[in-house]
Amino acid sequence: MPSCNNPIGFQITESRRKALATIIEEESLWVIEDDIHSFLTTYQQNKVIAPFQALLPQQVIYLAGMTKFICSGLRVAYLVFPEAVRGKIEQAIFTINVKTSPLEAEIVTEVLNSEVAQTILQQKFALTKQANALFDAVFDCQSKPAVYPYYRHLSIRSDVSQLDIEQDYLAKGVRIYHSNRFTTQKQSDPFIRLSLSSNHLEVLEKGLCIVKDSLKTYQ
Repeated sequence: MPSCNNPIGFQITESRRKALATIIEEESLWVIEDDIHSFLTTYQQNKVIAPFQALLPQQVIYLAGMTKFICSGLRVAYLVFPEAVRGKIEQAIFTINVKTSPLEAEIVTEVLNSEVAQTILQQKFALTKQANALFDAVFDCQSKPAVYPYYRHLSIRSDVSQLDIEQDYLAKGVRIYHSNRFTTQKQSDPFIRLSLSSNHLEVLEKGLCIVKDSLKTYQ
């Protein structure tokens, strides 16, 4: 997820992408590039950072879902892949018996070909910017992210149990995720991930304040 990683919310820089692309090409590796958040990060930047698909078009399977952009209920995604693997991908899709709703595909197509897409983009950017500013204010963040991500994280102690902290906050009415959910390796720098896009700003502010009130217990 080079454009906006979930759960940390960082973006891979242009120089780092090129360095990785060199290794990927030399080692004849494949990249599965999930660019579901690129619509928002691209909109924020004066210079668009090339995706891996543009750097290594013959070694990248590129996905861009529309659930974050247009509507979470429209389960439509676009897939770009080299012609050499078309047969394998078509067979895989046939085998798992997945079929996109023609109606949903038509709705997404109509939105993308209209001015509605730009309106959605502008509104989502404005709301995401406000949500990030709210997070920075509540937690008094001195360093700001390069882009305005959907996710922010807060460091916690390594001895904090995933179950304990998640259940504690859930009992307080806030659902957070421990970083253990996103890795298979033992972490020396665990954190909790907070989503900024799940609720209205008023609800988000209340939730962030609840997290802050007892955060010192876990740091």
